[in-house]
Parts: sequence; C-alpha cells; structure tokens
Amino acid sequence: MAFSKMHVTRLIHLCEILGASPIAMIAETAPHLFGKTRLEAETRAQAIAALEQLPEAMVALLLPLLQTLQNQPGHSSKDAEIPATNLSGRVGRL
Repeated sequence: MAFSKMHVTRLIHLCEILGASPIAMIAETAPHLFGKTRLEAETRAQAIAALEQLPEAMVALLLPLLQTLQNQPGHSSKDAEIPATNLSGRVGRL
C-alpha cells in the first residue's frame, strides 16, 4: 500500500500545476473549517472564490467595506448572524 502526505508545499505545487485555488481545495476537503453548517461553509467558500476572481482594484475597494462589516457592534464573531430584516438598514448606514 502506497500513500503520500499532502504538505503545504505539495498543495501549492499541485495548485500551480492545475491552476486551482488552494482555498477551494481546502474548502472542498475540510468544509468544517469554513462554517458550522454545510450551507455556511458553501457560502463562505463561494464568497472567497468570488473575491479571488475580482481584479485587485475591486478587492481594494471592497476591503474597507468588509472591515467595517466585521467591526460592527454585536457582529464581531464569525458565528454572529445578521437578521435579514435588518440587513438593508445596516447596509444603508454604511
């Protein structure tokens, strides 16, 4: 029986050869690192994948918004949920 350990350097090399995202590979093999539920993990992985595809200038524009959202009172934890009914009001205040 042959086996091989996947080290970070091998993961990076594999991603370079395949043109794949290391984040996408990790999200697929270890979704529990991205959320408590399957839906949360998929949503976070999709958000990261979308960010990876954006040009640098757009990511630079989004970063302050993401940091502001991250620092909202009562929503500093990644486990915090934003009620959908209040979302439009909160986004409007930003």
